[in-house]
Amino acid sequence: MTAAEFNDLTTNYATELLYPLGFKQAGIHFYIHNSPNLMVFYKKTFRGLFEGFYLAFTHDFLPDATDQKGKIKIPAYLENYPFSIPLTALKEQYTKHMTATDFTFDSNFITREVLATNQFTKKNPMDIFTFDNIQHNSQNAENYIKSSIDTVITDGMKLLREYSPVISYMAVTRHKGVDNTTLNKHKTGLEKYLADNKIEIPERNKSWIHKFFNR
Repeated sequence: MTAAEFNDLTTNYATELLYPLGFKQAGIHFYIHNSPNLMVFYKKTFRGLFEGFYLAFTHDFLPDATDQKGKIKIPAYLENYPFSIPLTALKEQYTKHMTATDFTFDSNFITREVLATNQFTKKNPMDIFTFDNIQHNSQNAENYIKSSIDTVITDGMKLLREYSPVISYMAVTRHKGVDNTTLNKHKTGLEKYLADNKIEIPERNKSWIHKFFNR
């Protein structure tokens, strides 16, 4: 199965199952906009290799999510989303926690995969072989796509219903003392929104060391 065929199969299932929920297509991704929240069913690739489906969240008041005319623009890279999570991790987190504010998964791409804080992220070196098999076996690909979209419909829509800029703020400020241009830009935009709307930021109810050993 070629990448184009994989994308076409994803589009077919998304059109059938996600469009009725209000999703729209933007390139190889699909998104739903419930202002101020923007949730994206995101296909992650790296150097041509498929790395799985994610849900990514941003907001229509952040500059990365709109064009010069103020229209919705889907960010191309996960680092431009305050919050992102693999669908497999999303299912796991909802089995352990009632709400996304208590998720122990590091849900910001930059701190999870780019900066030194990534040492706290659990990685499976076999994923590259798993995803290669998915993309090159038509039955495996179809099963994976259908299962992924089912997760979007259940856990993904549950997350969308509870999502708010507070969750994004908690994601970008999870690790203290981190200095990164994109993180700082998101933090500033989120702080302004929360202040303008008089929204209080809840404190985490557990220390990071407790969460690290109870993931």
